[in-house]
Amino acid sequence: NLYKSFKENIKEILTLSNTRIKEEIDKILLSDYVRKGLKLLEELGITKILKIENYEDIVPIKSLEGMYAQIKIGYDLPFTKVEKDNIEKLKKILKEKEITKETLYKYGLYLCLIAADIKSINKKTINKMYKELPIHDKNEINIKAEELMQEFGICGKMISTTFEELENLIINNKLKNKRSEIIKYLKQK
Repeated sequence: NLYKSFKENIKEILTLSNTRIKEEIDKILLSDYVRKGLKLLEELGITKILKIENYEDIVPIKSLEGMYAQIKIGYDLPFTKVEKDNIEKLKKILKEKEITKETLYKYGLYLCLIAADIKSINKKTINKMYKELPIHDKNEINIKAEELMQEFGICGKMISTTFEELENLIINNKLKNKRSEIIKYLKQK
């Protein structure tokens, strides 16, 4: 009777606030029966109403952001800016074949560990890769923008381009993160 009543009154779900709808989806995504819950939403027609797609192959993990990154929802749910950013970044990581040093550097350890959970990659491997990164942020590069301007006449957009190049070289162990090595490299350039 309850199931029949749901099916007959399915449009009523749209009378709920977006916050309430998100809270209920959150509960399903974090439950031990996520696949069963999503299948029930499909049978009831709720996935169609809320425009929930790509949930068939969801990998259950304990991160809500990681769960949302695996599905597509066309319904406007009230995510915080940080949640939205993390979900979008996770989707990008999940599209990559593997988690590389560049991925770790670009997206950080937290998001890469969530992606590793989804991709069934050993978290110790990811942690080890992260610890082995020569830098974790461009602020760790042993030269400052002022030095690039004074010593090399680099200014404007070229400063960020130069830092991107230095980041790439340092991350890939093609240049040591030593001020003297960086200056030597830039002089030869």
